[in-house]
Amino acid sequence: MAIVCPRVIVVADDIVREVRLMTRRQLQRLFPQSTIIPKRVGGLVKSWIVPAWFPAAQEIHRG
Repeated sequence: MAIVCPRVIVVADDIVREVRLMTRRQLQRLFPQSTIIPKRVGGLVKSWIVPAWFPAAQEIHRG
């Protein structure tokens, strides 16, 4: 059995509390000129990616 330091648990808990899940619409409001790419698994959207290097071509990835 692994021994977990209480400090590690506190740090991990702080990180999880900082994470905010966002919808595509929220991402579009934050990054209006960016392309939002769906990451799919089994045909379903698992997550959204907003790459900083990709030119704005939102029509290609809308769906």
